[in-house]
Amino acid sequence: LMAGRDFSCGGIVTNCRKGTSKTGNPYAIMMLEDYNGSYEFAFFGKDYIDYAAFIEKGRFIMIKGKIQPKRGSQTEFEPKVHHIELLQELREKLVTSVTLKIPLQALTNELIAELSDLTMNEQNGKVLLRFSIIDKENRSSVNLLSRTTRINLTNDMIRFFEDHDGIEF
Repeated sequence: LMAGRDFSCGGIVTNCRKGTSKTGNPYAIMMLEDYNGSYEFAFFGKDYIDYAAFIEKGRFIMIKGKIQPKRGSQTEFEPKVHHIELLQELREKLVTSVTLKIPLQALTNELIAELSDLTMNEQNGKVLLRFSIIDKENRSSVNLLSRTTRINLTNDMIRFFEDHDGIEF
């Protein structure tokens, strides 16, 4: 049913146990948690060597892999990790543009000044900045593109967007 299916999940490492097997080989058991639950992953041998740096409590990671039968069993299955990446690096690689949806009523001179200050200091940003100004009363919107400003989508920038009521992205 699940055998052979690809999977990917991202979250925070909430627990990890590292040790040495009876044969002297290192291993790690890691708990990854997201909004839907928590998942346990075991790393032995070459997998441990390849992924040990990611197996640290508090790291935000993305795991990709495949569901496969457990060793010596055709009825029990386990996840086989093929790739791990830091979520921060993934955001930098994959996000190419951000659209800020701003209700016309929320578009004040103060907000424009804050956005301008926030983006003026951006050097070598890679993320295209778009705006969608929404007039809910007239059920219309205007889409705008900043041709000259590209931003770096940092945690501070995301926090700014989240802290301003009305701005969606």
